[in-house]
Amino acid sequence: MKSKLLNRKKFNLLVCSLSFLFCLNLCFAQNPPSATDIATDGDYRSKATGTWNTASTWETRTAGAWAEATAAPGATNTVYIQSGHTVTVDALSVSCYSLHISATVTGTTGVLAVGAGNTVNVNGKIRCYTGTAVTGIADGSYLGTDSTGTLSAMITPPNSSTIKFVGATRGITFTGEWNAVSTNNGAEFALDAGATGILNSGIRFNPLTFSSGKVDAKNALSSTGPTTIKNGAIVTSTRTGTSPVINLGTTITIDNGGTLELKGAVPNLSLSGLFTNNGTIIYAAASGTQKALSSDTAGANPFLNYNNLVVNSTATLVIPALKNIEISGILTNSGVITNSGILTLKSTSSGSASLVSSSSVANVQLQRYLSSNQRGWRLLSNPLDSKTFSTLATDSGITLGTNYTGEYVSGTNTWTSTDGSASMDTQKAYKVFITGLSGEAPAYATGPSNVTLVNKGTAANVAPASIATTAGQFYLLANPYTAPVSVSSIIAASTGLSNTVSYYNPNNAATDVKVKAGGYDTPTVSGAAGSATDVVIPAMGAIFVQATADGSINVPTSAIFTGTPLQTGTYNHKVAQKNGAATPSLKLEINSDGIYYDALALRFRATTDGSSNIDFGKLPNSILDTYSIAGTNKMAVSELELAAQTIPLGITSSIQKNYTVRVTENSIPAGFEAVLVDTYLNTNTDLTQGTDYVFTIDSNPASQGNARFAINLRTASSLGVSVNELDSKIQLWPNPARAEVNITNGQNTTDGASRIEISNLNGQLIHSQKSNPGTTTTIQTKAWSAGVYILKASNNGTATTKKLIIQ
Repeated sequence: MKSKLLNRKKFNLLVCSLSFLFCLNLCFAQNPPSATDIATDGDYRSKATGTWNTASTWETRTAGAWAEATAAPGATNTVYIQSGHTVTVDALSVSCYSLHISATVTGTTGVLAVGAGNTVNVNGKIRCYTGTAVTGIADGSYLGTDSTGTLSAMITPPNSSTIKFVGATRGITFTGEWNAVSTNNGAEFALDAGATGILNSGIRFNPLTFSSGKVDAKNALSSTGPTTIKNGAIVTSTRTGTSPVINLGTTITIDNGGTLELKGAVPNLSLSGLFTNNGTIIYAAASGTQKALSSDTAGANPFLNYNNLVVNSTATLVIPALKNIEISGILTNSGVITNSGILTLKSTSSGSASLVSSSSVANVQLQRYLSSNQRGWRLLSNPLDSKTFSTLATDSGITLGTNYTGEYVSGTNTWTSTDGSASMDTQKAYKVFITGLSGEAPAYATGPSNVTLVNKGTAANVAPASIATTAGQFYLLANPYTAPVSVSSIIAASTGLSNTVSYYNPNNAATDVKVKAGGYDTPTVSGAAGSATDVVIPAMGAIFVQATADGSINVPTSAIFTGTPLQTGTYNHKVAQKNGAATPSLKLEINSDGIYYDALALRFRATTDGSSNIDFGKLPNSILDTYSIAGTNKMAVSELELAAQTIPLGITSSIQKNYTVRVTENSIPAGFEAVLVDTYLNTNTDLTQGTDYVFTIDSNPASQGNARFAINLRTASSLGVSVNELDSKIQLWPNPARAEVNITNGQNTTDGASRIEISNLNGQLIHSQKSNPGTTTTIQTKAWSAGVYILKASNNGTATTKKLIIQ
């Protein structure tokens, strides 16, 4: 009778609060956000000891009365396991809505016996209650009285049995219905993506696993075994000080992609084993200061290793003195970081940490691992406050010699030459010569080793001033931030810049890591930030840009890139990049003995199309340079009209040896062909894709320079005059000559006139004229300097060259 009266009171309370509960029911589905429970059709209660999937174990409520069940409960049915009954789960997986277990006293408690490896999926809440087992037709007192007297015997066996909380947003535990005292079974929270499960009371399970969704823990999370927050799961807690976020754990692990959100002023973990953080920790205190997550209730011993860390706009994170907190992922700060210790942004061969902050952060120790141990130059920037290069060298364990540093001067296209005493100003870029760790050079008994640069100071985290640019000039652009930046975003924010950029690759032309090498790669940038045609500059990195018109360079904070680039390689860019658009291109690569030295790119547009702004001048490499020539400019990347023409090339090298020209791309459309003209060897080679042309640079000045090579781009209409035919019809005599030389044109009249040009080995044009078929022309050479000259004859897009010697 007393039980019925209690039920009637609860029902009356429900009626009085009906509108309120109706609104909340939208969020919490069938489970009200309080300890109020009512008899509901579709409920199941245990009738006797038995197995879960056996219908005779259960009674089910229909139209206010109870009858023997004809089927086992499912995901929409609330289940009551009554006092004295043991329900055994002998199937791999069973389900219910809410789960109520009687815990009267040890020995007469209700027991859920979950077989090893089996799981009970709970879509509602879990509740402990006291009450006498009721069977038969009447409702009886099966609802029982709320209880926090959870017993270890309620769910067995410990450790190997699992209660799995699944489904939508709702309350999972409520005050007065559950606690964090005795249960030792396993629990997994695997809620729907975007769903939130609220724990209004403490819980204790072993092990404790968060697999998906968000769990809002308003009370103690206890585990006598391991606790794991997996990829895609979020756990948030307001616990602080003497109330640990997670209590009694043996080990606590946050997997990559897992998140622990802390709202307490002094968040801490109580555990006997290791805390492994490969995921994200968010500091989200509503106001006031917030200490770093620690292993003690006073916050004096913070955990030092983080993967990703987030400080929300409402939080002020305090790092105590003498503590070095290390970040291996991304630290995102929208609030305040008060740092009396050290904040280290780690960099290793597997990746580099970043700091993205809306305010300045003091005592930052920014690392930059150099992936190449090649002796040679690096282009570096300083995103922290100013210091000398010697300070950087000392902190990094390297030695800087005379002329080992320098600053690029755009106006004169020159470098300064300085040593370690020079200033490395904030948010500027420089060249630095790296020889390995201190003591390794020049003898190199070992090494050179890979160097990790260490830059210490304050990160201002503000956008640098805009840089006014002059057409044609190069600019060494610093990454001004402690995070990577997207060059595609920088170009979009700037005006008058070429879409082609250049970064220095120390491995170009490298034959021995102990011998200086290096050169410039020139990718063309397009697409979205981080895409396969973007370039991502790491923190402390720098890159060359060129102005094609007067304008400005801007590097806003929006250029910071925190994603994963879609490409790999030096500066996160594909070495053999393909243009996203179907632009006809010709790309030549120079190598020797399998070692890459340099490359040039020609791209062609229809004569009716406008420029795509990809031209980029040639920056000098350490050993070999190859380029096309446009007027007086040397070009690494050049865009030309798709029309018959002769394109002069240049090549210089400080090493005399055999080299190979390799055609890495030829997407010139049908109706055109490209021919490599070698005036030194007097040869012509079709530049089909995959073609290799071997040549030698030797002691003869004519073997290199601006007059040896050219590309003859011919149209289909000009193919009637072959290179060999033109070469045989153009004769010059005497050769060698002194006072004069004769040029005979033996072509047919139907071939039309040819153009004759004579240049010296520096590429300077000395003489030019038209030559008609069937004529001989005499040229006076008495005033010419003795030496070697190159005669080029061209006819309707076909060209041939001959060597002329003046004595």
